[in-house]
Amino acid sequence: MSRDYHDYVIVDGRLVGAWDEMYSACDDPWAQSRDARSEGRRAIVDLAGRIGARSLLEVGCGLGYFTAELARAGFDVVGMDTSPVAVERARELHPELAERFVVGRAEADLGRYSGVDAVVFAEVTWYVLEHLDQILDDLRRHHAGRHLIHLLTFYTPGRQRYGTEAFTTPDELVARFGFEAVDSVRADALTDDAYASTILFRIPA
Repeated sequence: MSRDYHDYVIVDGRLVGAWDEMYSACDDPWAQSRDARSEGRRAIVDLAGRIGARSLLEVGCGLGYFTAELARAGFDVVGMDTSPVAVERARELHPELAERFVVGRAEADLGRYSGVDAVVFAEVTWYVLEHLDQILDDLRRHHAGRHLIHLLTFYTPGRQRYGTEAFTTPDELVARFGFEAVDSVRADALTDDAYASTILFRIPA
């Protein structure tokens, strides 16, 4: 069993998405314990505060490190992930928030949390592209008039093989989503060929 999380995510330009296997084999995929305080995620906290949000749903919470940061910042937050293994580990790592971690899918369960002030997608959109139309429809249906705070890493031309048919830049993502982009923060370059962009969307009523 590989301990390199990349082997469970995208291989040779193809989404593998073996999330339970990844969280069983890898201690800290994507360095989640460190990246919970990344520039892009700090922008999420700032933007959520700026719109006066009190309650948040974090989709794709993984091991729960950023969910815990949001809770420490004073938000009433639920962390949702498609992997039961990830959710169980999040509960063990953050026992004070154990009841706030739930198993759920972005394309099926957004309606369960229609009362939250904002939905947070932090570095998950590349992995749900096949369900993106359903997700956007559900955001319109269940979260109309509220906000989506969206963080994603983008790559310089030629660096990326997967997902390029959907969008390759923040501007293309905004056009694809079709929501009003209220504000955005582009983080410093993560590497020579990658950068992160955090966008605050208002979901149309």
